[in-house]
Amino acid sequence: MLCLAIICLISNPFLLEFDNFLLKILYKCYKLCSKIIYKYMEIANKDTTFPLDSGEEGREYKINSISAPIKIKRRLLELGFVDCNVKILKKSVKNGVFLLEIRNYVLALKKKEVACIFVQRRGQANE
Repeated sequence: MLCLAIICLISNPFLLEFDNFLLKILYKCYKLCSKIIYKYMEIANKDTTFPLDSGEEGREYKINSISAPIKIKRRLLELGFVDCNVKILKKSVKNGVFLLEIRNYVLALKKKEVACIFVQRRGQANE
C-alpha cells in the first residue's frame, strides 16, 4: 500500500510539486519498511532446514537431522552422517544418484536416501 502511494505521487506531477515534503516522508517510510522486511527474512532463513536433495551442486551444508526409516537411518549414521558438513559434488538427474563429499571421502547415494537428510546452509548453521 505504501508503494502504491509513492507510485501515485510520482505519476502525478501536480501532486509531486504540491506535496514534495509528503513524498520525502513516504520514501523514508518505504526505506525503513524495506530494512525491517529484509532483516526479518534474514532471521527467518537462519532456521530453515531442507532436504539435501534440493541443495545445489558445489555447495557445502551442515547436517541438521535425518528423518528416515530405521534401516536407512542406521546406514547413514554408520557412513558418518552425524553432526558434520556435507558437500554435493554432482547431482545426476537421469539416474537419481548424488555424489557427496563427507569427512574427506566421496560416496554415491540414491535420491531417496539423500532426501532423508535435512541440512542448513553452512554459513547459517548454528555452530
